[in-house]
Amino acid sequence: MQQSLFELQSLVLKIDINQPTLSEYSKDYLLFDHNLSEIIKIVKSTQEQSNVIAVFSKWEAVTATRIHLRLIFMVKKEFSDTRPLEQLELYVSLQHLIDPTGIIQTTWSNLPEFLGGPEYHCNEFNFGKRLEILESYLVSTDLYCRIVDEKPSFEVQFLQNSK
Repeated sequence: MQQSLFELQSLVLKIDINQPTLSEYSKDYLLFDHNLSEIIKIVKSTQEQSNVIAVFSKWEAVTATRIHLRLIFMVKKEFSDTRPLEQLELYVSLQHLIDPTGIIQTTWSNLPEFLGGPEYHCNEFNFGKRLEILESYLVSTDLYCRIVDEKPSFEVQFLQNSK
């Protein structure tokens, strides 16, 4: 019997800003030297091997002068797939873009602890509650806080089988 299982993997773009006033910036400006479209292009081209179902992005305020753009990859997994992140196709395909020392530091990162573990079993008893918590983190926080501008901080960057 095959289990329905997916895992969330996270890549963070850490952005330092020189001034505490974010209103002078746009999100596009803050990503000037990092090609988000290149990441999505690679995800699309390796989708069959990497099993990526969706990619979400979420802006997060860390301090007055540091913000993150967290990319969350929803990856379909087989129950028996216990390989570490470093051996997964998604990690391998994006590794050449990872720069933990650049102007915009890019690193693989754990998800926030309150989301629980990265694996989501569709048949587990608390699956619905875990999805509600994930939705609250991704979408509902925009009701209380916007990062940089008035646009939502959550965006769907890629969905499997969409144009």
